[in-house]
Parts: sequence; C-alpha cells; structure tokens
Amino acid sequence: MALTVNFWTFSKKENSTAIPAGTPVQSFSCELKSDSGVLSPVLEIGLPMSTNPAVWNYAQIPSYYRYYRVTDWQWSEGLWLCSLEVDPLASWRSHIGNSSHYVLRSAYAHNDNALDEFYPALGWRPNYYTDSASFGFSQSFASGYYVVGIAAQGTGSGPVTYYILTPSEISDLVDYMLSSPLQTARSWTDPITGMSDLLYRSIYSPFDYIKSCKWFPIGSPGPYNTTLRFGNYEATNGEGTPLAVGTLLGRNAAAWPSYTVTLDLPSSWLTLEAKYRSTPYAHLYIVFNPFGVIELNPLDFTDSTQIKLELLPDYVSGDALLKIYKRVGSTDYFITEQTTRLCVDINLTASSADLTGAIGAALGAAGSTIGALTAPTGVGAVLGALSASAGVASLTASLVPTISSSTGTNFGGARSMEGTATLIYVSTYFAAEDNADFGKPLLETKTLNSIPGYIKCSDGHIEIPGFAEEIQRINEALTGGFYYE
Repeated sequence: MALTVNFWTFSKKENSTAIPAGTPVQSFSCELKSDSGVLSPVLEIGLPMSTNPAVWNYAQIPSYYRYYRVTDWQWSEGLWLCSLEVDPLASWRSHIGNSSHYVLRSAYAHNDNALDEFYPALGWRPNYYTDSASFGFSQSFASGYYVVGIAAQGTGSGPVTYYILTPSEISDLVDYMLSSPLQTARSWTDPITGMSDLLYRSIYSPFDYIKSCKWFPIGSPGPYNTTLRFGNYEATNGEGTPLAVGTLLGRNAAAWPSYTVTLDLPSSWLTLEAKYRSTPYAHLYIVFNPFGVIELNPLDFTDSTQIKLELLPDYVSGDALLKIYKRVGSTDYFITEQTTRLCVDINLTASSADLTGAIGAALGAAGSTIGALTAPTGVGAVLGALSASAGVASLTASLVPTISSSTGTNFGGARSMEGTATLIYVSTYFAAEDNADFGKPLLETKTLNSIPGYIKCSDGHIEIPGFAEEIQRINEALTGGFYYE
C-alpha cells in the first residue's frame, strides 16, 4: 500500500501539542509493511544505503490524519525501514484546543487569590512591613483626664455622679479635701447651723463619698464645669465660690467620644499571591498597648488596603472597646473587636480622724448661735441640746449615712498606655518559581486554546474519534500536565 509521508527535523517536548511549521524537508511515496498498523506503522522506503535518513525524526501521514515520531531507521534487504509511533497530542491538537476543562494550573493565566502549595516554603521574614499610627495617649499623670465617681445628690447615674477632671482640677479637689482651718480662704462657718467647714467635713468626710477615681490617657473634659457635690453639700467656700470643680460625665455612653486611626497595608498587598497573605505562610499583627498583640487573619483583608481601628473608652468601668475594620474603598467592614483596661485606678480613700474633741470645741464655740435659733430643728439644734453629752460623737456618726470606701485596685499602669498602634506583616519566602514549566493556580473552566503554554486539568476527559490508546494518552496528559503549543 503506497502512502505519502512528510518528514521534518523537529524538536519538541514529549507532552506537547506542537507540530512542525512550514513545508516538509522531505516527502516520499512509501509502502506500508504488511504487519504494521496505523498507530505504529513501519514504512518501506527505497533509498540508497548511502542516504542518511537519521536527520528526519518527525513525520506526517496525511491519509491517516496523524503525526508521528520516528523511533528507528533500519536497513534491510535493500530498503530503509522507518518505524513510527503516533503523537496523539499533535495529531488531535485542534480537538484538544477546542475542548473545555477545569484548569488547575496554567502558565498563561492564574488566580492570585488561590493558594499555591506547589513550591515549598523555605524560611521567614523576607517580606516584612510595618505601619504605625498614634491615638495621642499620655503617659504622664500631669495630663490626660481623671474620672471621679462621687455619691451625691444631683444628675448622676443612680446614687453616683461621675465628673471628668483635668490634672489641675484633681489637684484642687485634693487640696479641698486636705485643707486645714488655717487656710482661711477655704474655711467658712455655716450661718444657720454654726458649723465650721472643718466640722462639716469631719462629719461628712469627702473621702467617704468618693467611690472611684480613674485616670485615662485620653478623653474630653466636656463643654462646662460644675461645682463638685459630696452627699448633699457642695465644695464651696460658703459664699458660693467653688473650691473643687469638674465636668459632669454625660449619662448617654453612646455620646462619649471615640477615636479612630488607620493603618496602611503594603502598597503591593492587592497584587500579592495568596500564599504571601494567608496563614500559615503569612501573618498580620497589630501591636497596641494596652491591648497587647492582636493577631489578624490575613485572608480577611485580601481586598483591602487599609485597616481602621476605632477606640471607644468607657469612663465608668475603665475599660475600652477596640473595633477593627477593613477598609475597601471608602467603606468600612467590621472584622473583630477586643477589650482591655484603659485606665489607672487612683486611690483617693483616706480614714477619717477621731475628731470628738474638735466637735465638742466647735459646738461650744457655736453655742450662742445655736441658742439663737427660733425653732429646735435641724442638726444644729440636736447637737446644741446634746453638747454636754459624752456620746455626742457617737450620735453624730449615727446621723451620717453609711458609705463604702473605695479600695482603688490597679488593673494596669501608665507605662502600658503607649497609644501607638503598629501593624506588622511578615511572610515566608518560597522556592524559586518556574511558571513556564509548572504554571500557577487558575481554578477555572477554560477552552484550552485560549490559554497557551503549560496546562494541568483536574480530570482529563477528551472526546475524539480516535483509538482507545490515543484517548488514554491524551487524558493522561491533560491530568498530568501538558503544553498547548
């Protein structure tokens, strides 16, 4: 049987669909050896023995619609015998290219959000990035704000009224509580009861009314000041001049100020491959004292270029809520939150001295004023009637409401109030990549001729009018990886 056979000198990868370009370097009309087939034909070619056909290593038999690799040339009985083996990838190239498959890896196209586990990780920290932003905390007790909770009549939250004080105002408060009778500017006598300010504060000790005092590294004093009130009396000099002032803390916690900063992710973050921004190969941390080290999941921020931190202090409990968002464009998306202590507890508690003698002396000095009262009512009348009694101090104490004193437990310190949030990004580095020979993850269904180069499919399945061996070899190539060229 005479066949036309075209020959080339041609080199290609074993698992490639490439076919020779241009015209054949030699064409012959050959006879097919009687005991050979279509997939592995043996051709009888009448050429002189002096001819060297070894340079012709690739062939095409047009009438079989197939390309072949030359496996051997043999001289036998005055003829050259050419042994061929079908090249199914080249023979069915157009069918393969027009077929669609789910592509795992491709050299032409890839998905940066797909994690590529093909290359081993070699070590840590070639990719290292930091960015910082400050909340403007203070670590000095000479700045920041103090929140004092005092049991008093007024506009407080239940029996306790909370005041925000500046450092100078907290100093005035301490001076008021510890002032002596010699400080005439702070000393006064009640014109009705005849009780001096010293006696009044001995009975109604301001220390006993203070329920808490917390120092915050950040805050807002509010729009106005008011005179501090202890129980049912105000800290004035008796003539209405305030001796200790502060700003009432609003009852609506939702209206308390919050503070925000933003941290920038690396400029190349959106274009990084998934393995450089996913655990366990990459890590994102926010170091923010007093919250400590907060680890984030990098995959939560794959479409973001910024991280927003919102700090919401609670001026009653002393805690703070930190909300963490990712920013995509101009929109913030909540990711997680943390809480911690954001204050230093200040102990303003003091024990009242035994002032029995002072009380008796004060009552004696005020005797004429008490006697001038028109009606035996009020504390002054009761104390006047009992001025000679040895139990006057005990009775006086029984008239004062029982109030628990603050113990001032410390949950943190000013040294922890750094107030600077630092974003840290670290990742591993990987073995050198060879995209041309191994591709990158694509994970899409594609028509194969649209993505030339290396291709690896999830499950090889080709439908061609070929022989079983050809279909099997093509399917193995699709699944194992091949080159569409």
